[in-house]
Amino acid sequence: LCKVWLKFNQDTPSTLDSFNVTSVTDSSTGLFLLNIANDFNSVNHTVMCTHEAETVFNDNVSYNEIDNSSAGQDKIYVAENGAVRDCKNVNVTDFGDLA
Repeated sequence: LCKVWLKFNQDTPSTLDSFNVTSVTDSSTGLFLLNIANDFNSVNHTVMCTHEAETVFNDNVSYNEIDNSSAGQDKIYVAENGAVRDCKNVNVTDFGDLA
């Protein structure tokens, strides 16, 4: 079962919808911190992140880097074409056992 989910607009920044999230901190371009209300029992939970590509290129490469440095927070980087950027439509889901 999904224990945390977030739909986030980095451009504004604003939370569009969420579950088990206390807050989202927009740290810098392309980087945000998702603060979890009920922590996981370890840092070994699974995090998945997707975002809607906002540029159209034949060689468009979009990726997300996730740092699970805490049972109560996800650090998410969003990038396209080799550069971090803010995107309108970012989706995060976390799976694992809660503490």
